Amino acid sequence: MHTKTKLLSLFLLLCTSMATAQSSNITMAANVPPRGDTAENSLLLAAINGLLSQIDKPYKDNPYILRADLLETAVLLD
Repeated sequence: MHTKTKLLSLFLLLCTSMATAQSSNITMAANVPPRGDTAENSLLLAAINGLLSQIDKPYKDNPYILRADLLETAVLLD
């Protein structure tokens, strides 16, 4: 049990450090073809980049987070 706790702590630490290190916009690799409509892909990337650009603000003030999903999103982003 003690080993599981250490591994879980290490995993969470790595996830947190990687999540806070993300400060630039998301770009798609040239060898990854976009799926579906180009306009939809552009809107999706713009929304993700918008969410990431406001990640330092309180979650309740972030317009990219739906109020109905505030708690779940906060848990995922923390």
